[in-house]
Amino acid sequence: MTIFLRARRLTIYMKRPSSYLAGLLVLTLLSSATAMAQRELPGEVVTALRLDAAQEDVVRTFINRHGPELTNEDPRARQQARNALLSPLTGASGDPSAAFRLVYNRHLYGPLRDLEQHEELGVALGALRIAGWLCAENGFLALRHAIRDERPAVRYGAARGMGRSLRLVAEGRSVLPGQRIDEALELLQRRLAEESNVQVLDGVTLALASVPEGDALRGRAMSALVRGAATQIARRHTPEHVSADAEAMALLRVMTYTRDELTRAVAVDRAFTLDAMTLAGHALAYCLMTLEQDPEDDMLRQHVQSLAVTAEATLILGHVVLSNEQLNEQVRVAFERAANRGATQAARNVVMEWIGPEGRLARPPYNIDPDRFRTDAAR
Repeated sequence: MTIFLRARRLTIYMKRPSSYLAGLLVLTLLSSATAMAQRELPGEVVTALRLDAAQEDVVRTFINRHGPELTNEDPRARQQARNALLSPLTGASGDPSAAFRLVYNRHLYGPLRDLEQHEELGVALGALRIAGWLCAENGFLALRHAIRDERPAVRYGAARGMGRSLRLVAEGRSVLPGQRIDEALELLQRRLAEESNVQVLDGVTLALASVPEGDALRGRAMSALVRGAATQIARRHTPEHVSADAEAMALLRVMTYTRDELTRAVAVDRAFTLDAMTLAGHALAYCLMTLEQDPEDDMLRQHVQSLAVTAEATLILGHVVLSNEQLNEQVRVAFERAANRGATQAARNVVMEWIGPEGRLARPPYNIDPDRFRTDAAR
C-alpha cells in the first residue's frame, strides 16, 4: 500500500513538473529577496534626504536584526553582523545621506552601547570600526571612551576609528558637530603625546595623516600630529630610556609625514613650520642619544640614521622658508661614519649645530630654548 501511494505521488509530480518548478522558483525568489533585505538596506532609504516613518521602520528592523549578533559567541556570526551594519555606511547601497546617518546613529545607540568596553576583543574592535564609519554622535562617544582603554588594541582601534571619521568629515560625509571634531583632534594629539605603546603610536599617526590633502582640516590634523609627536619624542630622549627598533620606525613615520607636508606646502604656514622644526630638533636629540648608546641592533641603527636624515631635511626645508638660507645636509655622512667607526663626536657636532646652546634653533627667528633638546639628567 505504501509503495502504491509513493508511486502515485511521483506520477502526479511527473505530470505537473512546470507547476512544481514555478512554485519552487517563486519560493526561491522570495527567500532571496528576504535574505537580501536582511543583509542590505535599500538604496532609496540610505540616500533619502528625509526618511519617512516607513523608511525609518526599515532601518530599525535592520538594526534590530543584526545588532544583537555583534556579541554572538561565534566569530563568523559577529563578522556577518558587523559587515551588514557597515554596508550602508561604506557605500554598498549608495552614498548615505545626512538624514540617514542621523537615523542610523539614533537606532544604533542601543546595540553599540558600551561594546567598546566588551571583554571580548573582537567585539570591542568590531564596534569601534562601525563607530568610525558612522561619523555621528554616538559613534564618537564610543571612540572617545575607547581611546583611553587600558588595552593597547582597543586604543589602536579607537584611533583608527577617529581617523576614519576625520576623513569622512573632510569629504563632507559627516553629521558630527564642530566641537566634536575639535575634541577628536585634541584627543588624538594627547594620545600621541602620552602613548607608551609604539603600535598605538603608529595608529594615531596614521589616523591624523589620513585626512585628505587640500582640505582645511588637513592642516589642523597635521598640527596636532607634530605637536603631539614632539612631546612624545621628548619623553624618549632621556638618560634612562633605551631605544628600540619598533619605536624608531614609528617615529620615522611621523617625521616622514612632517617632511612631506612641508615639501608640498604651497603657502608659508609659520606656526606649522616652527612646530615641525621643533619636532625635528627632538628627533635629532633622540637619534644622537641612541647613537651614543652604541646599540647592537643593526636595524635600529639603520632606522635611527633614516630618522636623523629625515629630521635634518625637515629642518633645512623650514630654514629655507623662515630664514631664506639654503644649507647642505651633513647628518647622513656623520651618522654613517659613526656607525662604521664607532666615533660619535662628528655626529654630535653636526646635531649641535641645530639644537645646541649656540645652535640655529636657539637663535632668531626660532628662539627655541636649547634645554628642551638636552638628553642628560639636567634637562
